[in-house]
Amino acid sequence: MAVTVQKHERPPIWRNTTVLKWIAQLAFLFGFIGIVAVVVPQVSDNLAGRDITFGWDWLTSRLGFLIREGIDLDPPTGARTMLVGMVNTLRVTVSGVIAATLLGTIIGIARLSNNWIVNKLATFYIESIRNIPLLLQIFFWGAVAGTFAILDPFDPDTLEAGKYWIAATRKGVALSWIQPWGGFYQWMIWVLIGVVASYFLHKRLFTIKEETGRETYPNLSAFGLTSAFAIIGWFAHPVFSFVGTVVEAIGNLVGAIPTFGLQIALAAVSIFLGFLWIKGFLDDRRTPAGLAKLTDDDWFRMIAAGVAAVFFAGFFLIVSGFSAKTLDVGEDFFNRWLAPKFESTSNVVDLPIDEIQAQVAAGLSLEDIAEDQELILNAELLGLSGGDLDAAIASNRSASQFYDDLPDDQKDERLTYVPPHKLVEGLTAATANDLNTLVENGDITTAELGAELEKIRDRADSPLRWSKAEVQVRGNNFLDLSPTSGVNITPGFFAVWIAVTLYTGAFIAEIVRAGILAVSKGQTEAAGALGLTRAQSLRFIILPQAFRIIFPPLGNQYLNLFKNTSLGIAVAYSEIVSVGFTTSNQTGQTLPVILVWMGFYLSGSLILSSVVNFYNRRLQLVER
Repeated sequence: MAVTVQKHERPPIWRNTTVLKWIAQLAFLFGFIGIVAVVVPQVSDNLAGRDITFGWDWLTSRLGFLIREGIDLDPPTGARTMLVGMVNTLRVTVSGVIAATLLGTIIGIARLSNNWIVNKLATFYIESIRNIPLLLQIFFWGAVAGTFAILDPFDPDTLEAGKYWIAATRKGVALSWIQPWGGFYQWMIWVLIGVVASYFLHKRLFTIKEETGRETYPNLSAFGLTSAFAIIGWFAHPVFSFVGTVVEAIGNLVGAIPTFGLQIALAAVSIFLGFLWIKGFLDDRRTPAGLAKLTDDDWFRMIAAGVAAVFFAGFFLIVSGFSAKTLDVGEDFFNRWLAPKFESTSNVVDLPIDEIQAQVAAGLSLEDIAEDQELILNAELLGLSGGDLDAAIASNRSASQFYDDLPDDQKDERLTYVPPHKLVEGLTAATANDLNTLVENGDITTAELGAELEKIRDRADSPLRWSKAEVQVRGNNFLDLSPTSGVNITPGFFAVWIAVTLYTGAFIAEIVRAGILAVSKGQTEAAGALGLTRAQSLRFIILPQAFRIIFPPLGNQYLNLFKNTSLGIAVAYSEIVSVGFTTSNQTGQTLPVILVWMGFYLSGSLILSSVVNFYNRRLQLVER
């Protein structure tokens, strides 16, 4: 019987799946490019027709408005302004994630309690909180925060400025708190060294415990070693003052890098990262017999990675402004922010105490002395020298007034401001204000002033200090909280934080409950057979297994909490959306501000997802 061998024929092009896939991918790519090519010019024309400019110059310009709370109440640049909003958003996010996780875990366990009252209270909390819109909850807690005013400006008996352990006004609640002080960053280097050493010690002791069964107390030993480094660093932290010099040198090096050099470097890094990704992708598909056959999807991924690398390389080479702004921000970060923390550079005048006493004896207040020092520090920038400087000091004109009279082409550098609390290292704004009032009223002698300033300077190197809340009276019976004393909880922060924490905690509680119920009932029975109490079985048996199930959906709730902080604008909390709206109103740069919002929330969401995914992989069971 003859066997007929049918020759395999390639299908026609219109039925070839490989060709159809490539056509679909290329069609989508060129379609996307075509849409961009049409939309971008149209948007540009629409903006030009409405006299709306698109640019990033506002990032390096002073915007001229104050922020109610944050790391900088009067930011010098637009970039710093947006940073304040970002930090305020992260304050709510980080603290809210921790609090919501603890609250949700407790409520989730209470939801399964055999105690009828505990069970029903937990159920009521979950069902009520998660079914009320979050925005309404923020409004509710904002109204509650408005009732916290203990010090009433219209009640003479309570209208009193001073320092308190706790104080509440219409501006918020202030608490006494521990604050970082002069030697904090040097001390933190010791603490970080201790943490790293403790990590390796813990790892070593835990390995010994696993291998021999001998109790080595890894957690207690690691905590003890970190504490030892912290105690040593409290007294020896000045040895790291040289770090400021190194940081300042790095800042000068960053400032000396030419813009084109950074463009070349960033483009090269983009190409190199694309190459590494493709190489790693191919290595994962390599077998002992050689490279495995690649599918169409594999080719698509490699081509996409190569195109992305070339795109970013071209972007860095063409858009020089990105590299220039990066260098400016980098130089400011190292020279104007980080280096002063280590006392390599500082905007503190550190005037000799004797000289301050002599000037006070001559009839000057601390405010007058600060204004004179401000003129001296900025003399070169203002073009004052010799007799002109003496005449300027005698005229009682401030450095800002001279600076305003300069031509615009001579305003490349910013003034170095010298408020009274910058006259002596360690002096705070509140203390300087009190001393200045005492000096002006003649309630303190020059000798007493000198002794007080000496004590303040001696304490300036302490890593931490205890700061009591301070209430100030401004204007006509207007109570305000000092931003440099204690810790202030504004009504906006309180309303947003408590609302998003309670709201997210309700969803986390249900996730925890479901995770616990997903663990086999036999695990609970086995724990009971071993004599473990319910609390012990939850801690050692149930929850460790449940968290493998709980952790993936927890990540979604963390992302929701992060993005829900944008509702803070409803109660005037200065998070990034609220600050961005004010910025766009001041500058007219709405589209760039929106791009900053999108970039911040996208980056934050990806980072948060990466952290959750990392721990999720660590919690996964390893199959043999």
